[in-house]
Amino acid sequence: MSNQSSWRFVALDPGPMSDMPLTPADHRPRIVITGAASGVGRAAAVRLAATRAQLILADNNSVALGSLARELSVQARFCDVASETSVTIFAADLLASFSTVHVLINAAGDGYVRTLGMVQVSRALMPALRAAQGAKLILNVGPSAEVASSLFPSASSSDGFDRLSKALSDQLKGTSIGVETLVPSAAELEDDPDSTGAVSKLAEIVRRHFPDAFDDSEAQPSS
Repeated sequence: MSNQSSWRFVALDPGPMSDMPLTPADHRPRIVITGAASGVGRAAAVRLAATRAQLILADNNSVALGSLARELSVQARFCDVASETSVTIFAADLLASFSTVHVLINAAGDGYVRTLGMVQVSRALMPALRAAQGAKLILNVGPSAEVASSLFPSASSSDGFDRLSKALSDQLKGTSIGVETLVPSAAELEDDPDSTGAVSKLAEIVRRHFPDAFDDSEAQPSS
């Protein structure tokens, strides 16, 4: 039985950001971050909120997501990346509200949900990425290299995630949409519970594609 009727769209305290479409002169990429309420997704949101980028945060934890969106004065939308219906509703709202996305950072879920979310959200937001002018980027933050779930172990592994990310990259060759993969190790996460190192790498990747979104002082964040 379909669970479509159990899902509804939730817009979370959008804040002061304008919904007007960006023009190339704005030099402000619109960045969607999934899994933004916790972990590396949250750390990435905090880091990138200091740039000129427009952020749209997504997570299935509405309370934590709404709190962070208010703290950073950015847009937020509910999305459960494990649910195709939720992802479809999320993508439809973004297309209706913004029409274009420049950067998608897939960082939601653990284990195989991270891989499933990468596939489902990337596919759903592809029209918004294709519609944007200039450079576009899908940045896939994989599960820890040493952590795999007993449920769907291949899809839960960093190797499985990396293979699917590379397949997406191959599919998009010849387009203006780049695909990059970042997989922090379990040791990195243990030594760096705030994900500072991973987020510094993530921010550098985004800066490489969209240098005008960063001030000089933001290019090399302090440790």
